[in-house]
Amino acid sequence: MTVSAETSTNWTSREACLDRLLEFVEMVRQGSHFAEAKIAIAKVIDQFPDDVSILHTSGVIQKLMSEFEEATGLFQKVLELHPGFYFSQIEIAAIHQEAGDKREALAWYRRAIAAEPGFPLAYIRAALLCRELGMSWDGLLLLDDMHKHLPDHIEGNLLRAEFLQYHGRRPEVAIAYKAAIDAGCRDSTVQFNYMRVMTEIGAYESVLKYAEELAPTSDELLRRHCAVFS
Repeated sequence: MTVSAETSTNWTSREACLDRLLEFVEMVRQGSHFAEAKIAIAKVIDQFPDDVSILHTSGVIQKLMSEFEEATGLFQKVLELHPGFYFSQIEIAAIHQEAGDKREALAWYRRAIAAEPGFPLAYIRAALLCRELGMSWDGLLLLDDMHKHLPDHIEGNLLRAEFLQYHGRRPEVAIAYKAAIDAGCRDSTVQFNYMRVMTEIGAYESVLKYAEELAPTSDELLRRHCAVFS
């Protein structure tokens, strides 16, 4: 950022300050302007000490700079002002996860899910943490809940298929794969896995019909997959 751009910022304008902070998010993510970002954060928070968006964005910048204690303090301040602000809950969860405190991270992801059950990131991260902690069943329950709120989320359906497969629930595995496909997933491996599971549960006619529907595809790998079921 140039000096002229910095000095031209109207630090009394909330919109201008938030815009400047968002620019710093990108620059700090690229590994530059750390010192300038710290100065800007101090200025903006002094001007708008109770603004949730400004506090959260400042926390994101400090997290990107690995200033985790300061970032957590800002996110906590956001939650004092707005207890259901799930973006800050997710950031606190991520900080605990990066520190290796998986159970505390999971607790924060669960808080974020309770605050906003329509946001997929918290579900997916929480389910993966459950698997790492040997709590695969809890992870599946989270993904089942995610499916109720977000039935067309491709990544959620595919991860749910993995968890269902682990627990031996093959008919539901096929349903999860089909949900991902119907939502727009065109990964040939996913389509093949759907046909494989359907074959394992004896749904041969459905497999043949699906393979025929895919026959005109230009994907050579998928054509070979379909040939297995022809």
